[in-house]
Amino acid sequence: MKNLKYYLLAYSVVLVIACNENEGKKKIAKVTVKDTVEKQSSGDKKISVESVNSKKDFSKIKNQSLVISCGSGCAMTYNVKDINQINETSIKVIFKVDMYIDEKQTETFDETYNFIYNADHKIEKIIQDGENENVLNNMLGGAKQTFKDFAAELIK
Repeated sequence: MKNLKYYLLAYSVVLVIACNENEGKKKIAKVTVKDTVEKQSSGDKKISVESVNSKKDFSKIKNQSLVISCGSGCAMTYNVKDINQINETSIKVIFKVDMYIDEKQTETFDETYNFIYNADHKIEKIIQDGENENVLNNMLGGAKQTFKDFAAELIK
Protein backbone atom coordinates (compact mmCIF):
# COMPACT_ATOMS: atom_id res chain seq x y z
CA MET A 1 0.00 0.00 0.00
CA LYS A 2 2.90 2.32 0.82
CA ASN A 3 4.43 1.76 -2.65
CA LEU A 4 1.10 2.58 -4.29
CA LYS A 5 1.00 5.95 -2.52
CA TYR A 6 4.54 6.74 -3.71
CA TYR A 7 3.68 5.80 -7.30
CA LEU A 8 0.55 7.97 -7.26
CA LEU A 9 2.45 10.86 -5.65
CA ALA A 10 5.29 10.60 -8.19
CA TYR A 11 2.80 10.40 -11.07
CA SER A 12 0.95 13.49 -9.78
CA VAL A 13 4.19 15.48 -9.47
CA VAL A 14 5.23 14.58 -13.04
CA LEU A 15 1.77 15.55 -14.31
CA VAL A 16 1.87 18.93 -12.52
CA ILE A 17 5.36 19.69 -13.87
CA ALA A 18 4.33 18.72 -17.40
CA CYS A 19 1.22 20.89 -17.20
CA ASN A 20 3.21 23.89 -15.96
CA GLU A 21 5.74 23.53 -18.79
CA ASN A 22 2.98 23.44 -21.40
CA GLU A 23 1.01 26.33 -19.91
CA GLY A 24 2.58 28.95 -22.16
CA LYS A 25 2.12 27.00 -25.38
CA LYS A 26 -0.79 27.79 -27.69
CA LYS A 27 -1.35 24.21 -28.85
CA ILE A 28 -4.19 22.65 -26.88
CA ALA A 29 -4.10 18.94 -26.16
CA LYS A 30 -6.87 16.79 -24.80
CA VAL A 31 -5.42 14.56 -22.12
CA THR A 32 -7.20 11.44 -21.00
CA VAL A 33 -5.65 9.45 -18.21
CA LYS A 34 -7.22 6.49 -16.45
CA ASP A 35 -5.63 4.96 -13.39
CA THR A 36 -6.59 1.38 -12.66
CA VAL A 37 -5.60 -0.41 -9.51
CA GLU A 38 -5.86 -4.18 -9.72
CA LYS A 39 -5.35 -6.66 -6.91
CA GLN A 40 -3.06 -9.54 -7.80
CA SER A 41 -3.11 -12.89 -6.02
CA SER A 42 0.13 -12.08 -4.18
CA GLY A 43 -1.47 -9.03 -2.63
CA ASP A 44 0.69 -6.59 -4.62
CA LYS A 45 -1.04 -3.78 -6.45
CA LYS A 46 -0.60 -3.11 -10.14
CA ILE A 47 -1.10 0.32 -11.63
CA SER A 48 -1.83 0.69 -15.33
CA VAL A 49 -2.17 4.00 -17.12
CA GLU A 50 -4.05 4.42 -20.43
CA SER A 51 -2.31 6.22 -23.25
CA VAL A 52 -2.53 9.98 -23.54
CA ASN A 53 -4.60 11.16 -26.51
CA SER A 54 -3.98 14.46 -28.23
CA LYS A 55 -6.21 16.29 -30.69
CA LYS A 56 -5.40 15.71 -34.34
CA ASP A 57 -3.91 18.59 -36.33
CA PHE A 58 -6.08 19.37 -39.36
CA SER A 59 -4.22 22.52 -40.46
CA LYS A 60 -3.10 20.96 -43.77
CA ILE A 61 -6.67 20.06 -44.72
CA LYS A 62 -8.44 23.26 -43.63
CA ASN A 63 -7.66 25.02 -46.94
CA GLN A 64 -8.79 22.11 -49.09
CA SER A 65 -11.69 22.23 -51.55
CA LEU A 66 -13.67 19.48 -53.24
CA VAL A 67 -15.30 20.04 -56.63
CA ILE A 68 -18.31 17.89 -57.48
CA SER A 69 -20.10 17.93 -60.82
CA CYS A 70 -23.87 17.83 -60.35
CA GLY A 71 -24.92 17.56 -63.99
CA SER A 72 -24.79 19.51 -67.22
CA GLY A 73 -23.35 22.93 -66.48
CA CYS A 74 -23.67 22.47 -62.71
CA ALA A 75 -20.84 22.15 -60.19
CA MET A 76 -20.48 22.48 -56.44
CA THR A 77 -17.32 23.49 -54.61
CA TYR A 78 -17.04 22.22 -51.02
CA ASN A 79 -14.61 24.49 -49.14
CA VAL A 80 -13.54 23.22 -45.72
CA LYS A 81 -14.73 25.71 -43.12
CA ASP A 82 -14.12 23.80 -39.87
CA ILE A 83 -13.01 20.34 -38.74
CA ASN A 84 -13.56 18.79 -35.30
CA GLN A 85 -12.60 15.34 -34.13
CA ILE A 86 -15.57 13.99 -32.16
CA ASN A 87 -13.84 10.78 -31.00
CA GLU A 88 -11.40 8.14 -32.28
CA THR A 89 -13.71 7.07 -35.11
CA SER A 90 -15.72 10.19 -35.96
CA ILE A 91 -14.75 13.55 -37.48
CA LYS A 92 -17.20 16.41 -38.12
CA VAL A 93 -16.51 18.69 -41.10
CA ILE A 94 -18.36 21.90 -41.95
CA PHE A 95 -18.15 22.91 -45.61
CA LYS A 96 -19.02 26.22 -47.22
CA VAL A 97 -20.64 25.07 -50.46
CA ASP A 98 -20.66 27.27 -53.55
CA MET A 99 -23.01 26.18 -56.34
CA TYR A 100 -22.25 27.14 -59.93
CA ILE A 101 -24.52 26.89 -62.95
CA ASP A 102 -22.95 27.63 -66.33
CA GLU A 103 -19.83 28.90 -64.52
CA LYS A 104 -21.79 31.52 -62.52
CA GLN A 105 -22.11 31.26 -58.76
CA THR A 106 -25.79 30.93 -57.95
CA GLU A 107 -25.88 29.93 -54.29
CA THR A 108 -23.72 29.60 -51.15
CA PHE A 109 -24.62 27.58 -48.06
CA ASP A 110 -23.06 25.47 -45.29
CA GLU A 111 -23.27 21.69 -45.06
CA THR A 112 -22.01 19.59 -42.14
CA TYR A 113 -20.93 15.98 -42.50
CA ASN A 114 -19.87 13.35 -39.96
CA PHE A 115 -17.15 11.07 -41.30
CA ILE A 116 -17.35 7.74 -39.44
CA TYR A 117 -14.50 5.24 -39.60
CA ASN A 118 -14.07 1.61 -38.54
CA ALA A 119 -11.33 0.34 -36.21
CA ASP A 120 -8.95 -0.01 -39.20
CA HIS A 121 -9.38 3.74 -40.00
CA LYS A 122 -11.30 3.01 -43.21
CA ILE A 123 -14.32 5.18 -44.00
CA GLU A 124 -17.48 3.35 -43.03
CA LYS A 125 -20.09 6.02 -43.67
CA ILE A 126 -20.59 9.73 -44.15
CA ILE A 127 -23.72 11.19 -42.59
CA GLN A 128 -24.97 14.72 -43.33
CA ASP A 129 -26.18 16.55 -40.21
CA GLY A 130 -29.93 16.16 -39.80
CA GLU A 131 -30.01 13.05 -41.97
CA ASN A 132 -29.78 9.34 -41.17
CA GLU A 133 -28.59 7.97 -44.50
CA ASN A 134 -25.02 7.22 -45.52
CA VAL A 135 -24.36 9.68 -48.38
CA LEU A 136 -21.91 7.19 -49.89
CA ASN A 137 -24.92 5.01 -50.77
CA ASN A 138 -26.54 7.83 -52.79
CA MET A 139 -23.57 9.51 -54.49
CA LEU A 140 -22.54 8.66 -58.01
CA GLY A 141 -19.04 7.59 -59.12
CA GLY A 142 -16.92 10.76 -59.18
CA ALA A 143 -18.60 12.47 -56.23
CA LYS A 144 -18.42 9.29 -54.15
CA GLN A 145 -14.71 8.84 -54.90
CA THR A 146 -13.97 12.51 -54.13
CA PHE A 147 -15.56 12.19 -50.69
CA LYS A 148 -13.78 8.85 -50.05
CA ASP A 149 -10.41 10.41 -50.96
CA PHE A 150 -11.11 13.36 -48.64
CA ALA A 151 -12.11 10.94 -45.86
CA ALA A 152 -8.78 9.12 -46.29
CA GLU A 153 -6.90 12.44 -45.94
CA LEU A 154 -8.84 13.32 -42.78
CA ILE A 155 -7.88 10.15 -40.90
CA LYS A 156 -4.14 10.24 -41.80
